[in-house]
Amino acid sequence: MSEDRGRARRDDIGQHILAVSSKLFYQKGIRAVGIEEILREANVAKATLYRHFASKEALVLAYLHHRSAFAVARLHASGEHLSDPVAKILAAFAALDVNLNSPDFRGCAFLLAVSEHGESQAIRDIAIRHKLAFQTYFGDLLRSGGIASEALTSQIVLIYDGALAIAAIRPDAAPGTTALDLVRGLLAAASAQA
Repeated sequence: MSEDRGRARRDDIGQHILAVSSKLFYQKGIRAVGIEEILREANVAKATLYRHFASKEALVLAYLHHRSAFAVARLHASGEHLSDPVAKILAAFAALDVNLNSPDFRGCAFLLAVSEHGESQAIRDIAIRHKLAFQTYFGDLLRSGGIASEALTSQIVLIYDGALAIAAIRPDAAPGTTALDLVRGLLAAASAQA
């Protein structure tokens, strides 16, 4: 029993370090946050951090994996109460609009990570997998709604990603609202042709 408690305690410490690091990386940028700042904010010793994460890169990769899992779960949750595939897509864009207007929003974590560490293939790979998860989600919904096309899926994903990028630079441009309007129009046109 005490071995299980010890393992749970170690897992809790690892999760705490990851949570603190994630917040710092997103708020300040990956390059701007050093190990010493993470140690100070997490209130852990260097040996403890390295027992859980072999390097800063390992910690960054864990942050991006965690962020992706959270974002994909939030995407699915945005329309889980709906049965109509088109309504689920629109719900995803309505949720995006809310997220873009959050005072904590700083930009797409994956775009930020690649812009800082584009030379890291591991970071690029996580970012690509993350973006493909969104493409798969929207493509599956379009197929189940009978209006699937690769072009329409690509357009919807581009609008989603474009809204994320614009919001970081010009939040006053209301990119979430514009994205929702664009997707609503695309889906109406596609439904009319189906």
